[in-house]
Amino acid sequence: MIKTDFRRSLFYGMPVILYAGMIFFISSFSDFSEEIPSFSGFDGLLHIIEYYLFGWLIIRWLLSKKKTFVNLYAPFLTILIGVLYGVGDEWHQSFVPGREATLTDVFFDGIGIVAATVTYRATRKRISFIDKFEESIERTFKNEAK
Repeated sequence: MIKTDFRRSLFYGMPVILYAGMIFFISSFSDFSEEIPSFSGFDGLLHIIEYYLFGWLIIRWLLSKKKTFVNLYAPFLTILIGVLYGVGDEWHQSFVPGREATLTDVFFDGIGIVAATVTYRATRKRISFIDKFEESIERTFKNEAK
């Protein structure tokens, strides 16, 4: 049973950790404004998309928990974790040469997190292969527990 719970935790939690690591890694690069298109609002759009995916992974992970408290407060916890990570990421960027920390970026990060939280259930219904894939993994976990 412990082995099954550990695998289940890895299945839902590892994408969150890997994605957070990817955000940290990308934020570690010095100024790369030459590679990014410079039309107005593009940077904000990138932040929204980046943190939408992060928020989606966080709420997916939290809703997979068997603890009632976590399930009940998953939307609030998702926003809290996501926005705090965004703040931490901006702080991290303040130490990277050629990068700067801005509240505007945190604002767009927050929009992405909130949008993911609000649309999570609807996107799960629209993208049915995710449910089918996770159901097959859950069956595997249950079979291992027997």
